[in-house]
Formats: sequence, C-alpha cells, structure tokens
Amino acid sequence: MKKAKYGVDAPLVPLSYSICTIALFLLGIVMVSIGYKWAYNFFGYGFFCFVFLSIYMHTTLKGKYQIWNNILSELNLNQSSYFLDLGCGRGAIFYLIIKKLGKSVRGTGIDLWRKVDQSGNDLSIAEENAEIEGVNNQVELITGDIRKLPFKDNSFDFVTSNLAIHNIKLKSDREKALKEAYRVLKSGGKLIIADISKVKEYKNIVEDLGMVNVTLKNAGWQGWWSGPWVSTYILIATKSNIEVKAKSINR
Repeated sequence: MKKAKYGVDAPLVPLSYSICTIALFLLGIVMVSIGYKWAYNFFGYGFFCFVFLSIYMHTTLKGKYQIWNNILSELNLNQSSYFLDLGCGRGAIFYLIIKKLGKSVRGTGIDLWRKVDQSGNDLSIAEENAEIEGVNNQVELITGDIRKLPFKDNSFDFVTSNLAIHNIKLKSDREKALKEAYRVLKSGGKLIIADISKVKEYKNIVEDLGMVNVTLKNAGWQGWWSGPWVSTYILIATKSNIEVKAKSINR
C-alpha cells in the first residue's frame, strides 16, 4: 500500500547538521592520524551535531504529529466544522486534523509551496497525499498568500497553522496574516497555532484584536528543533462573540 510522503521541515537545517557531522568526523580522523591529539575534540563536536540532527529528525518525522494529536485531544472541535489551514504544505498536519475529526469535517489548505520551508513542497504532492490518505473529497487546496486570504469574513469554524507564520520576515506582514486569520474566523471560533518563534508577538496581536481565552504554552521535548533553545509553542485563542474595536498595535 502506497504511503503518503510529507518530507522534512526546513530541509537545509538537517542537511547542514549532516554535513557538519561527516566533516568533523573526517577531519578528526585525518588530524589524529597525523599526530594531533587535540584533534579528538572534533569527534566530540561531530557527536553533538549528530545528536542535534537526531532530535531535529524526530521532531519533524514524529514529534510534531504527537503535538497536534495532543492539541486535538484537548480541544472540543465540532466534527462537522469547516476549517482553514494556513501554510498547509504537503498536508501533514492538515490531513491529520481531517482524519482525527472524521468524515464530516471539511477543510481548505493554502500555501505558496516554497521548498525551502518543506522538502519537495508542491501542490501536486499535496493532492496526491490527500488521495492516499483518503481525504481528497474533504479538502480543497489553493495557492495563495496568508497575508491576503481570498475568503469572505466569518467563513471558518476554526483556523490552524503549523510552523508557517514565522517564515514571514516582516513583523508588519505577520500582523497582516494574523489579522486575516481573525477576519475569516467565525465568532466563537478558535485560532490554533504551533510555531517556533515570534509566538509572544502573536499573542500580543490576537489579544489586541479582541480575542479571548488566549493561552500560550511550550509543547515540550516533542517539539524541540535541535534542542530546547528552539522549541515549539502552542497558541490557542477564541474569537469573541462580542464585536470589539481592535487596539492599535504599536509594540
């Protein structure tokens, strides 16, 4: 049976660790063989690179799925929901959510399909994965910019994003993406984000937009991208049923 392939997040990172590991071990072998005893240090450095690589690969291949399984287990999401996944990539988390909630849920995934963010990222691969996972009748995949969503206000029951928003370089553009997520979210709907940086910034923005029940927590070791210094954080916020005037965001 054919398996869906979801690739590796930010593939240049594990590639760099792999190159460093090999280079340091080879350099150590060469230098030690010609009599430089201090060169044994290269083996230690190479070992640490290998450890960081191993932790990274665990997170990208297993850890992130466990994080989202935990999120979905804790949240009471309607199984008949229509939701939006920002930066869906090849569908790893997008389809996990679909399969977890069942046959009644529908979702739209949007992405720019940048291969620097995920190895082999491509619309055709995301479509193929949807067929393999048996969710192709429940999903729509579109090419678009999350800073300017092509949807009407109050369109989705909840909005998700996994490791996508931090790839937007400018703070003003990240703010646009979060404002757009807020705009298309129905009143009472949840915004669920897992990301590795700028998360405190996201929290400030959504609070200033008037979102309530805002929580931010560290996902733990399953979300370490090399080590605890690059951790995954989970932000969950609810769009208030009461319309409020958003504060000016000048932080």
